[in-house]
Amino acid sequence: MVVIMNLQEYLKSMVKDNCPPNCRLSREGVEIARVPPPNEILGIIISRDPPISWWHFYRFAMAENQEDTARKMLYASAIPGLLMDRIWAFMGERINWSDLESLYNIVFKKVYWTHLHKCFTDKSQEKTVFKPRDATICANQWLKEELLLVITEGAQFILTLGREAQNWIEKWQKEAKESEKVKVIKLPHPSGLNRKWNNKNDKNILTQVRLLIDICRLKS
Repeated sequence: MVVIMNLQEYLKSMVKDNCPPNCRLSREGVEIARVPPPNEILGIIISRDPPISWWHFYRFAMAENQEDTARKMLYASAIPGLLMDRIWAFMGERINWSDLESLYNIVFKKVYWTHLHKCFTDKSQEKTVFKPRDATICANQWLKEELLLVITEGAQFILTLGREAQNWIEKWQKEAKESEKVKVIKLPHPSGLNRKWNNKNDKNILTQVRLLIDICRLKS
């Protein structure tokens, strides 16, 4: 009998014992980051990997009794919140307060955030450093099903951050029929080290940000 799970149930199955054995980190004692999803999902953010420097805050937030509170804490502390800051700085006077409010409202309340590579990585440790091969193996194991579930639950867009996530999604688009049901928005990773955001005249970033704003404005 085929058991159909929703996203919440699927995340509970995302444990080390079920990880693909050919991923190096499946053999290491590294925790999987599972950010609680919102009740209503309009979109999904995919970033590369959770860094070990975020692990202590992750554990602190996940100790909250309310998943909604934990999710908002995690978003504010990491990629989603950082992305909002980057967009605001990049757009400047090209975004009004109403659209900025819609953007925050949708991203923090109706967007599910996940990673290409689920385990926490540590760039200072060879055993747990991020490697694209492991990320691909991990995403093939977990992310494909996540995307199917969020699209089934009503997601209308996928927001990819950074080259690795975008490369994987481009391949997924060619193979998955579900990709026709969603818009894919591609933005640079919001890390402070990423200088692409510094060029406020970058037409590609501007086009993608405006697409995201349009979606959020309509659904807010």
